[in-house]
Amino acid sequence: MLVWQRLARVNNIAIAGIDLLAVSAHITRRRAQELSLRAIATRSQRKPQLKALVTVTSLLLATALLLVGHGMQLTLLPLRAGLNGVSELIIGAGAAFYFLGFIAGCLLIPRLIARVGHIRCFAVLAALMISAVLLLEVFDDWRLWLLLRLLTGVAICGLYAVIESWLTSQSSSESRGQVLAIYTFITLAAMTVGQFMINVGPIEDSTPFILAAVFIALAIIPVGLTRRMAPAAVEPT
Repeated sequence: MLVWQRLARVNNIAIAGIDLLAVSAHITRRRAQELSLRAIATRSQRKPQLKALVTVTSLLLATALLLVGHGMQLTLLPLRAGLNGVSELIIGAGAAFYFLGFIAGCLLIPRLIARVGHIRCFAVLAALMISAVLLLEVFDDWRLWLLLRLLTGVAICGLYAVIESWLTSQSSSESRGQVLAIYTFITLAAMTVGQFMINVGPIEDSTPFILAAVFIALAIIPVGLTRRMAPAAVEPT
């Protein structure tokens, strides 16, 4: 009798173990299904994000080229002014005029974008900035420098407005954060590269200024040749 009781107990334990294994296997299958569904959802979310990045590739390339040149001229101008014997007060005033132009651009450029569109506005402002950078190298009169610094501030503010409004319109709510994060990284990295590139020639030479102008000019090419539709013009408020 004791033998049968022991066998029955062993049988019950075996059945309980089998049930436990079955429950464990069921939980494992459910977990695997959940992970599979999450992977599918993640891939489906990445597709529109990648598509949004592809649509703004030319604009991001233009941003990188533009800000390499901009980073160069930002560092070159105070150094050249110091070599020319310009006082620290005038050098500081030049920086103030640059940001005054930036503020003026915030007020004026939206109307220009609404009037002629993003691509034409980008080309016009880039041409204005190239002209200002080259004239800053040609003339040593500090009064003209202040005026040109003002125009540079207007131009770069407008270029930022064109780029960022274009990026915002071409990205969805799901991909906008990723697109703007990549744009910010490119902005800071390109300006850093530009500041390192001022060593291509002596500060008193024209080579760094010409190279900065070349990079700004090259930024027009990706925007001018893009096959993507530019954002529709919106009347400024």
